[in-house]
Amino acid sequence: MFARNASIHLKYNMLSEYGHVFESQILPLLRKQTGFRDEITFAMPGGLDVTAISLWDNKADAEAYNTNTYPEVLKTFARVIDGTPKVQAYEVVNSTFHKVTVPVTYKNHRHILWGRSAPPSRVSPMAELTTPSVFSSVFTSLS
Repeated sequence: MFARNASIHLKYNMLSEYGHVFESQILPLLRKQTGFRDEITFAMPGGLDVTAISLWDNKADAEAYNTNTYPEVLKTFARVIDGTPKVQAYEVVNSTFHKVTVPVTYKNHRHILWGRSAPPSRVSPMAELTTPSVFSSVFTSLS
């Protein structure tokens, strides 16, 4: 599974309009896309910054959307967004909602946790998933 993370800056007082445009025009487009799984959008009430994360079956589907449909999405949002959104793509490592899990090996992350090699018995699997420095390194950037 792949994720597209779009960081969007809105024009002043446009959060409500952004939500309306998304629900009425963008979501129907997304649902027609091959491999589209889900979209979640975050914003502070009354805020100007939005984070929109879409989930895709695979990299090819996310790239096809980015090439073929995303330019149309940007045109639709032109009246509510300020500037060009920053988009990054990631491999999804874990999603409890979508029941996706990618195993994490001790060999790959031991160095980050301890700064040196540590025996697997000293490295907690939970520590690997909750240590902020490891969390940020778990995602493989595709951009």
